[in-house]
Amino acid sequence: SALTSPRLMPDFSKLRLLFLVVLLAVSMLMLWGGILLALRQISRTHHDLDLIYQDCLTLVDDFDAELTPRGDLAGAVRRLCEGIQKLADRTAYQAQEAEQEQQQLRDFIVDISHQIKTGLAVVRLNRDMLDTLTLPEEEQTRLSEEIAVQLDAMELLVLEALKLAKLSSGAVSYHRTESDLAQTCKIAAARVEPLCRQLGIQLAVLCEGDVHFLHDRTWLCEAICNLLKNAADHAACTSLVL
Repeated sequence: SALTSPRLMPDFSKLRLLFLVVLLAVSMLMLWGGILLALRQISRTHHDLDLIYQDCLTLVDDFDAELTPRGDLAGAVRRLCEGIQKLADRTAYQAQEAEQEQQQLRDFIVDISHQIKTGLAVVRLNRDMLDTLTLPEEEQTRLSEEIAVQLDAMELLVLEALKLAKLSSGAVSYHRTESDLAQTCKIAAARVEPLCRQLGIQLAVLCEGDVHFLHDRTWLCEAICNLLKNAADHAACTSLVL
């Protein structure tokens, strides 16, 4: 326009140059401010990552330790912390499960060893009686049958140990059949009877009747044996009735 013509404003070129210089200075200040803010954010992120690394070293030694949240609430570093914490919690849970399984395995091995030791003691005692004493034929037959019962029981214990190995691998199979409960109880009582006799405990089986139901005779018989052995060892009684 005529009002802004350079002819009417002799200093227009100087003002235009000043405006460009100011604009350039402001742009440079904004650029350097953005760079400084970015460097500060990078430094902060690097510091948070270094702290996360230290926390991870702590989690290696203690799965129950809590990871301190780092970074902004909705930032990537915070999500990284949350992911690591979830992974640590899952690892701690699996470690606890593994420890429980190992403890159960140790308890099972101790129980198997104790039961085999008891069976061997009965076999050795009966064998010594057969070798050193002159017994009636009926008594010899009874002792021989008890030896056979204990050997069968020890064989079943070995088979159960193999079943436990299959159970740990998820390949165990139960052989459930329609069996008589009274017969299962009698088999269990026959295994425990020598131990009861040695402790001066009279064992009686009153479980009679035709009670058939679907069960694995080996596992149920072993459970009944354990109950009778625990009662004989700790009940301080003179008779057991099944």
